[in-house]
Amino acid sequence: MRDRAAFMTVALAVTLRLAWVLLVPTRPVGDFAMYLESAAHLVEFGAFDPEFVYMPGYVALVAAVQWLGGGLLAIKLLGVGFAGLAAAAIWGIAARLFDRRAAIVATLLYAVWPAGIAVSSVTGTDMPAAALIAGAVWCLVRWGPGRPLVAAGMFGLVIGLAAFMRAVAIPLAALSAGYWIACRAAPRAVVARTALAVGVAVAALSPWAIRNHLRYGELFLTDSHGGHTALVGSNPSSDGVYTRSLNLMFQRATGYRILAEPHRASDRAAYALAREWAGFEPLYSFGLMAARADRLLTRERGLLYWPVFRQGVLEPREAAWFVRHRAALEGVVDAFWFALIAAAGAGAASHAVRRRYTAVLSLLPFQAALAGIYILFFAEPRYHLPVAVLAFPLAASALGGFPRPGPVTSRPVAAAILVIGFVFLGWPALIRGGAALRERHRWTAALCDVAGEPRLCKWRRYAGSGAGPSPVRGGCFDAVGLRLPDRASPGMGVAVETAVSLPAGRYQIRATAEPPADPSGSGAPSRAELRVDLETAGGKLATATLPPGPYGVAAHVPLEGTVDHPGGDLRLIARLAVADGPPGPRGSSSPLWLSDLHIEPAAAIVRPPE
Repeated sequence: MRDRAAFMTVALAVTLRLAWVLLVPTRPVGDFAMYLESAAHLVEFGAFDPEFVYMPGYVALVAAVQWLGGGLLAIKLLGVGFAGLAAAAIWGIAARLFDRRAAIVATLLYAVWPAGIAVSSVTGTDMPAAALIAGAVWCLVRWGPGRPLVAAGMFGLVIGLAAFMRAVAIPLAALSAGYWIACRAAPRAVVARTALAVGVAVAALSPWAIRNHLRYGELFLTDSHGGHTALVGSNPSSDGVYTRSLNLMFQRATGYRILAEPHRASDRAAYALAREWAGFEPLYSFGLMAARADRLLTRERGLLYWPVFRQGVLEPREAAWFVRHRAALEGVVDAFWFALIAAAGAGAASHAVRRRYTAVLSLLPFQAALAGIYILFFAEPRYHLPVAVLAFPLAASALGGFPRPGPVTSRPVAAAILVIGFVFLGWPALIRGGAALRERHRWTAALCDVAGEPRLCKWRRYAGSGAGPSPVRGGCFDAVGLRLPDRASPGMGVAVETAVSLPAGRYQIRATAEPPADPSGSGAPSRAELRVDLETAGGKLATATLPPGPYGVAAHVPLEGTVDHPGGDLRLIARLAVADGPPGPRGSSSPLWLSDLHIEPAAAIVRPPE
């Protein structure tokens, strides 16, 4: 690095992260502790442990450090080193696409990036993958103008190395096409250079593909848990967040356990279920995408969870200091992120309007692809690190070199203002719209027993129950929740339904109504009497009345009835209404749960003698 300013700004980025690692002695927990355990197994036995389903790159690096005698501090220095690589890549990208001033601004912004400093102590794959993706883009813009074949080959190689860290980098190999198109290469050259990049990336990953063939009898380049990740992200009972109840529900419904052998069969079953859930209530799925986008991109405070705020990461004394200053720390982190994204958006818009497509297509396709993949399947705040790293050159191009307004530059300024307006006004409105979709079309999946076999019954709002928020609530692996509207008065109620495919015959249907412990949401017993009805399209099966609370286990009421079914989908409807008493149950309270649903052929039921 011949430029003194480049050396100093990159050194500043490394120094700040090294100081953080030394001054804030964090412990790896959760997935990050698992990486270290997997590395220790690799060192001891010379192979990955049988339950390893991730990409091998980071674990192999950690194993090398452990084999050389390094401890936790040495492993954390890997993160510091990758942070330095990212800083160098940011300088190189900004200098090539814009100018030296933009490179200085971009690297300085990255150096003082609060959340980026904090995550440098996290022993995970996110920052290494982000640094390598940025390095791949640097290869593209560094050699692209003069040596396109070298650029394509080096880009593919570094993207392949990034995919060894996180499989999400694999599809990025084809996105170099945007750069070549922006460079106005001939169509054949675009295809040839892109094919070269993809070929080199695949070749780089070929040892992993061969290992997978030997391990599973299949030739594939990715990890073996993408289906499980998609299933967690599509869970309607948690708005796409991991819950332990999903493990139990998945195991009982499919016979497989999440992240356990047989890996490939389990992963396929999870992905098939995720696709089924995504298509069941499409408008809810769109709302769930908005929730994932919110977690991924709206704020950066979530990045502080793993390095400082998760229980067990820090000693109580250090943790107490961060807890006392949490509001201020989160405010600084979020403010920096909002400013970065607004500036990057303004820079991209101004370049697009001025038809500087190389500056835009060198960065935005990779950011859009990464964000899109996570928004479609599963998102965590730390997954946006590659998106953030690639935002620094664009932000610097706006902050360090934005032209003065005038007749020629008014359109770029107007475009930048529109993008900034979207960041601060349009994006929050989009997230609120997604939340409204989820509330309106919320549904849940719950285990039920059909002829002695476990199934997943999908419950949604009853089609004839009117508008407003959905009464469906989830969270229990074998129950659907019915929530009454605010200030429900006598006669008011809600209804949910499910459809179960059955052959023709007579069936007995049994379930249990479990009333909420506190329907009023105020800590006081309910003064209202609740009525629960279980029915089919052909008529009512069972009715139960729940007296005013307080409730206990003794108040759990069985519901039972028999139906003659002509075959096909049996539509089962559950209704909850206020039977008598003053208004009391509120929508903010816990729901009534309808659980332990059994559907059995009537001839197969044998009652015990009285």
